[in-house]
Amino acid sequence: MMGKHVVPADDNIREHIRVILERQFDESIGDFISTRNSLSVELSPRTGRLKYVFVDGNRILTLRASDGWFTITTMFAKLVNEGLGAFFNKVVIESGIDLKGSLLAPGVVDCDTNIRPGDEVVLVDEEGKLVGVGRAKMSCDAMKTSLKGEAVRVRETV
Repeated sequence: MMGKHVVPADDNIREHIRVILERQFDESIGDFISTRNSLSVELSPRTGRLKYVFVDGNRILTLRASDGWFTITTMFAKLVNEGLGAFFNKVVIESGIDLKGSLLAPGVVDCDTNIRPGDEVVLVDEEGKLVGVGRAKMSCDAMKTSLKGEAVRVRETV
């Protein structure tokens, strides 16, 4: 739901979003999102800084004040997958796992090798279907080899 300080993204805001996404993920994602016609943002009423990013009225990104990176939503993952033909920072999980709060390492089937702790990740089942998004708590290597421990803190499920 869009708040009362939502405004269409101007060129400066689009560039700001593009640069963050390019550094956080890659150039193709930054370009793909920043050029969307229906891109709008919510600014903090107190500071005037960017808080949320919307496409077609749906929130897809939240800017974390703590580190300046975006947290992603399942809507963002779907949009990027449909537009670019692939998921990014993908963690493949065993089919049938009920995602509530944490994905434990034994539930990880495979993952993109570039994933590091703290990265935003997309969770897909063994058939390649989006099941959720979250934040990696360990590297891909650790996810695949650990017998215990939290691999991903799940933020949102489909």
